[in-house]
Amino acid sequence: MRLNADIVFDHLPESLSPRMQGVKESAMRLRRPELYETGCRELEPDHLYVIREERLPQRVTVGKGCVIVCIGNSARLRWFAERCCVITISGSADFYAVFNTVQRIFQHYDLWEDTLYNIISDDASVEAMLEASQQVIPASMLVVDAMFGCVAALGKQAERAVAAGGSETVPSFVPATKHISVSSMDQFLATHDPSTEVSGAFRFEFEDMSTINVNLIDDEGYHGCLTVIYPDSEPKPGDSPTIEFLASLVLRALRQQGLDPDSERSALRDSLRAIVSDLPLDAYGKAALQAASERGTYVCVRLKLAHKLRQIPLAYVRNLLEADIAGTVAFEYRRSSLVAFVRLDDLAEEGSRRAALEQMLMPLLRSMEMRAGMSDHVGNLLEAKAFFLQASIALENGTLLDPDASPLYKFQDYALAEMVVNSIGQFPIEMFYTSGLRKLVAHDAESPTSYIKTLKCFLDHNMNVTHTAKALYLHRSTLIERMERIRELLGDDLSDPDVRLRLALVFKAIELHDDMQDRFEERSGSTWL
Repeated sequence: MRLNADIVFDHLPESLSPRMQGVKESAMRLRRPELYETGCRELEPDHLYVIREERLPQRVTVGKGCVIVCIGNSARLRWFAERCCVITISGSADFYAVFNTVQRIFQHYDLWEDTLYNIISDDASVEAMLEASQQVIPASMLVVDAMFGCVAALGKQAERAVAAGGSETVPSFVPATKHISVSSMDQFLATHDPSTEVSGAFRFEFEDMSTINVNLIDDEGYHGCLTVIYPDSEPKPGDSPTIEFLASLVLRALRQQGLDPDSERSALRDSLRAIVSDLPLDAYGKAALQAASERGTYVCVRLKLAHKLRQIPLAYVRNLLEADIAGTVAFEYRRSSLVAFVRLDDLAEEGSRRAALEQMLMPLLRSMEMRAGMSDHVGNLLEAKAFFLQASIALENGTLLDPDASPLYKFQDYALAEMVVNSIGQFPIEMFYTSGLRKLVAHDAESPTSYIKTLKCFLDHNMNVTHTAKALYLHRSTLIERMERIRELLGDDLSDPDVRLRLALVFKAIELHDDMQDRFEERSGSTWL
């Protein structure tokens, strides 16, 4: 096993009076110790050399990451310290005793590595891996999963944390044996800080202890965290890379156990993620989607966290959804949102299934300040991309047009708005006005009576004079006279359904533009373009 200069230095006995200086590398790439051979003109990269000060070479090339363990001191070490890491040992130390001491440090770590790999090949017990690690990390250790539930705990501090769920003498972010509830997430985040996307070792300081933490992250996202607790001592510089190495093998053990015990759901998740992300789908993936489609009807839901809560791992929300709503397959999408395909058939009787799903989703959305868009029914999961786009359109338009309404937006409520926006494209709305419509706009600019509003109301009420007059609080004869003037200026035949459709689309576009203008001004005090 390869180490680094900090790990070697941390394990040297105090009786050798070790001191370290120079340029060192944090990565664990350092090879086993070698005896320096007289006449050698190169100290190779990532090699460790044991040498007495009187045998230091005069002219030599020093490779990156090289470490020199020198017995005795010398003015020439200053030159080496500018190029590599230098560890000096008491000049009275026996050369071969020093060499064997360094050798034993590597052997100690080799034995630890072999033990961990044997555990992984056996039953991949995370608890056993923590126990085996006590020989190199003599501290309390804790592994939590993506739901912040305890996977394994070792040591007094970790065991007390799991039993108490946090107290005055242990970090309050450490969970109890059950998963942290949605209502407890604020307390967790207050102490844990938004660190679930950090890929390397990071440290937390408490009043009476320190912790080093390494997140368990792979291409699937966040799967948990390894925490090492130091209640009575300071972590050593070599602890962080050692803990990172342990975390990589803990994640490997979790993969072997199966991060998702339901292999069928996992296959379906991978297939849906591929379709939504426009990735190629193999025959196995297509078969998984077809088999799932035969078992029922789905809807697609796309969810986004409120800005202030975006540090909550999406894996946590995903697991909540899959645990609480049977038949749900969810996955992260571009690290910013969550996509869920929910099978409706088992939720309620036909006709009330969507209502039942909404009832299940609303507590989660409100408690975590999330917004979500919901698609139409998905009969064939091979068409999942289209329904994902529906859910995305509902989420985007609902958030923009109805930010104060229910946090769950349905595609059909925003389908017309999407059609209108797409039909207009990048052109200004005025480009779609007829010459007659421009005359009506010019009239309205000079008159307190709005011909545009009158015409829109007339079309909205299917050109029924009685219903339109009632809606506008006008006398029937007054409306008839006004409509005659409107028809003259408009110059189009309102009995033509194409004319009415064009006018309806323009009026809807104006309504959407005005609505978005108002929303934008409310938020920024500026003008939306």
